[in-house]
Amino acid sequence: MMGWSLCGTNRHGQETGYGVRATCDEPGCDEQIDRGLGYLCGDNYEIGDLHDHDNTCAKYYCGKHLIYVKVPGADRYVQVCSRCAAEIEKREGNDGSVSESDEEDPGNRREAT
Repeated sequence: MMGWSLCGTNRHGQETGYGVRATCDEPGCDEQIDRGLGYLCGDNYEIGDLHDHDNTCAKYYCGKHLIYVKVPGADRYVQVCSRCAAEIEKREGNDGSVSESDEEDPGNRREAT
């Protein structure tokens, strides 16, 4: 049987998969996580400019250090770290306005418009 607990090595030389125990990649954070998709900056789906980690750092972060952004043309939110969220917003020309989702869950969702 094949699974995703051990997926190989990423471009940063890190072993990946939900079976790999790790520490959040945010400098100074010691939160214990795994290197599964639930902690990944970006995702493995083609969503607007976020395809196969081309435009995200593809590192792994705890929930405190992930933000959800909606990329133009996408039909869902994608989790990214705060640095990648800022780059996406800069690239997409976001005016910093708060979306309705922000009002419900402040600091956790941003619209890249």
